[in-house]
Parts: sequence; C-alpha cells; structure tokens
Amino acid sequence: MGAILELQFKNALGSSRTLRINQPKVGLTVAEVKSAQEAIAQSGAFEQEDSPLYVEPVGARYVKRVVDDIYQAE
Repeated sequence: MGAILELQFKNALGSSRTLRINQPKVGLTVAEVKSAQEAIAQSGAFEQEDSPLYVEPVGARYVKRVVDDIYQAE
C-alpha cells in the first residue's frame, strides 16, 4: 500500500499547516526532509491571502492507510 509523506509546518500566524505528498520516495533521511522543508519555507511559493502558508518546518512523517474489508457485495 502506498504511503503519504506529510510535511508539517507553522504558518506566518503560528498555526499548524500540513503539506501532503502522494507516492513519496521511501526511506528519506531527516537531513533530506529538513532540507526540502527549508527550501519550501524559504521559497514563499505558497500563500493564502498574502500570508505565507509554510514558514517554519516542525516535523515530517509517513502515513500509511490500512483497509480491512468486512463485507463487499459481488
């Protein structure tokens, strides 16, 4: 099952923001992820109402979804 990479940030107002990436490379190191997050934050490419969305990196994680079917009509 595929994973999602969640990059966690604080925005300009100090609120939590999450950037989700589908089908990420698996096995990224802390240094690789932090470097990417810092580049995203410094780029200022994402804004909402003229306020940067991703200002301060605060964490990252892989999220996997598990589905266990109980019943399915044929």
